[in-house]
Amino acid sequence: MELSDSRSSVAPALERGLVAFSAITQQPGLNLEELSKSLHCPKSSLSRILDTLVAQGLVERGKDKRYRALYRLVPNQSSSNWDDRLQAAMEDLCLSLGLTVEFYEKRTEGMVITRRREDDRGPIQVRARLGFVRRLTGEIDAVAGVAINALQTPLPNESWRYGSQGERCSLDSTPLRGHLEAMGRLHGDQAYNSNGIRRMAGALMDSSSQLKGVLALAEPFTPQANAQQTERLRALERSIENLQLFLRDHHE
Repeated sequence: MELSDSRSSVAPALERGLVAFSAITQQPGLNLEELSKSLHCPKSSLSRILDTLVAQGLVERGKDKRYRALYRLVPNQSSSNWDDRLQAAMEDLCLSLGLTVEFYEKRTEGMVITRRREDDRGPIQVRARLGFVRRLTGEIDAVAGVAINALQTPLPNESWRYGSQGERCSLDSTPLRGHLEAMGRLHGDQAYNSNGIRRMAGALMDSSSQLKGVLALAEPFTPQANAQQTERLRALERSIENLQLFLRDHHE
């Protein structure tokens, strides 16, 4: 996240203020120098912006000269529009868990990322971008597995998964069937791929019981990841249940 002097913005001063406010909500307790480095903004310019946010009662500056937000921007969860509800759910998952959130839709070539929300508070760790294709043959990760189960497609040939040591474990017909049955429509991978990422994914079905898409969390390796995965899966499951109720009630 950068606080730039973009001339393409309709209201650059407002944009800079919102970027600074967002940085404080996501990284509470930073001082002027730390915020200046995080936003790549001169301290003199940033100081005026912060003074304005404090004067408006949006941010407080403590005796330790560290800034904390008094409000938080919350996604609109009451919209009757599917795109808005999905975006709000992804935003909430990203901000609460600190993970990259992806939404995949079925295309001819496989499951394609059509929406993506990345946590701005840390370095970019997930390489998959909009348009990335997760094919339903070859590597069977959480995204591919829950999609295959939801679509009820024939078992793919020459499939494999990553093992605990990063090795490829081939999945012929019998082990593949068992692997897919264990996945169901909500699954968290235990092994990491070659980029040090593993995914948790759940299938979303429309009112006609057809696959609407796959909502996924991309989790980079950390020493705490295994201990956090159960709660992260629960958060993903709750989001899917809420979106599923929306689809049912609105017949999307």
